[in-house]
Amino acid sequence: MTRDDAPLPPTREDLVWGWCFTLLMAACTGGGMFLAAAWLPREVVEPAGLLLGGFAGILISTMISRWLQRHRVPVETRRRWNRQFEVFLAQAAPFARPVMQALHRLLFVRD
Repeated sequence: MTRDDAPLPPTREDLVWGWCFTLLMAACTGGGMFLAAAWLPREVVEPAGLLLGGFAGILISTMISRWLQRHRVPVETRRRWNRQFEVFLAQAAPFARPVMQALHRLLFVRD
């Protein structure tokens, strides 16, 4: 990687968007775990809760992306949100990544 190819350090706005996305996904995962614990056997609570929370996070993120597009939010702001989503997908567990990417392609409106 040359100096020209090196990624730019995150701006303050990138960090704010990153924290917003992280809090959204944490809330969705916690909610998924709570729902799974309420109705499923103990052995499957953790994987089911994580998948349920991940899918809820993807759906909510998609709705936010569509809202940003519908309300004509500047393209750079939408790209920051989408970048956080791509980072999340890159860090997703290997078994869940193909499912999440397929759902993302199915639902996500690209700029």
